[in-house]
Amino acid sequence: RAGTPAMGVSSCFGSPLLNDVLGLGISLTAYTARNYPHPFRFDKRSRSFQTVVLCWVALGFILLLSLVAFPLSKFTPPRYYSVILFLVYIAFMALNVLDVTNVIDIDFRY
Repeated sequence: RAGTPAMGVSSCFGSPLLNDVLGLGISLTAYTARNYPHPFRFDKRSRSFQTVVLCWVALGFILLLSLVAFPLSKFTPPRYYSVILFLVYIAFMALNVLDVTNVIDIDFRY
């Protein structure tokens, strides 16, 4: 079991990052290859931009929370930490659904 906690924490941070880098990298490469020489433009006023920013904010918050929680618990977090993560995820999903259905307006435009 030597190194198992460090491997688990590395996986928590590496997996979302790898998914985002590969997902965005592959899709944007395919887009630019298809539409060359026109550049890719992302409209900051679009609904998609708002959703992506909300996802990044939630991911950053969860990763920062884990960055603090794991060392404080000596890399064996208590069970209630999983409940906290589920509650944060449910709150994120609720905000996302309420924003997309125009019940609330979350505006990240600057």
